[in-house]
Amino acid sequence: MNKDKLYCGIDLHKNFSMVCVMRQDGILVDQKKLQNTGEELKSYFTKRESMECVLEPVDNWGWLSDYLMERGHNVHLANVYKVRLIAESRMKTDQVDAKVLADLLRTGYLPEAYVAPKELRDTRTYLRYRITLTRERARLKNQIKKLLRVENIKDPFKDTFGKKGSEWLRNLKLRSIHNRIKEERMSAIEYYSALISKIDSELKENSKTDENIKLLMTVPGIGKIGAHLIMAEAGDIKRFKYPAKFAGYTGLVSSLRSSADKFYRGHITKQGSAYLRWILVEAAQKAKTADYNLNRFFNRIAFRRGKSIATVALARKLAEICWHILVDHVPYNTNKVCSRFG
Repeated sequence: MNKDKLYCGIDLHKNFSMVCVMRQDGILVDQKKLQNTGEELKSYFTKRESMECVLEPVDNWGWLSDYLMERGHNVHLANVYKVRLIAESRMKTDQVDAKVLADLLRTGYLPEAYVAPKELRDTRTYLRYRITLTRERARLKNQIKKLLRVENIKDPFKDTFGKKGSEWLRNLKLRSIHNRIKEERMSAIEYYSALISKIDSELKENSKTDENIKLLMTVPGIGKIGAHLIMAEAGDIKRFKYPAKFAGYTGLVSSLRSSADKFYRGHITKQGSAYLRWILVEAAQKAKTADYNLNRFFNRIAFRRGKSIATVALARKLAEICWHILVDHVPYNTNKVCSRFG
């Protein structure tokens, strides 16, 4: 046992951080509150030799993680859900503080999360930004449709915002204030569409050279955006030892509780990446009509449990299929859906 080895728990907040440093034998070396802005926090870690540091993956963890690694410290991310369960059982409190994090790390009981490298985090941010843009654009479109309903105007086009529909909207005259809102909303829609098109063009170029993206796009329901999002959210797919582990990371698996010798399955856990869960459910909506064997799988569950549960089950199935495709490096094969993936 190396008693001189130091373990640092960091309870990171928006403006400050609680830092706790322990030796391997549990002796407390230092514990203090540091301001995140300015040089106080940075100089604290610059002066110290290499430590094993642990923090929770809150929204601002990336900058601190990068800084610590640049200064030679090893960074661990705590699995928020599992750490809270441990901390609550030991500490009887809702807050997981720096001392608990340091203690769990030094004793080897820290449930760890994946430390995504900076480049991967940037890709995630870019793809999530595209999702935000599309949702904002959809919100603007709904505002215009509401104006039409308010004035009892029937939309003659199936795609209101297609080429012909957009031209009709531009020439449509509404009440003065409604007309102003319509024109301003349409200008905003065009602005968002231009940003989305720029991102899509860049993703299209990447799709030509990335073999994993090409393989994922062979899966029914998964297009260019979905393939990129799955790769970005999953990170290193080999960190999931088997397909059920990857499915668990999507949050699409059923929760499980036991009593005596009986087990009860509940709703899906919704733990893990919400974006990954969302894109797989979107893919399932398309896949259930695009592939014969996936359609059989969907209908078998829908007959017993209903369409909503069947869609979620198919989304989980797609997650497992994606794992096999990326690990085995093979394209989608519909004949293996039932025989290999169950």
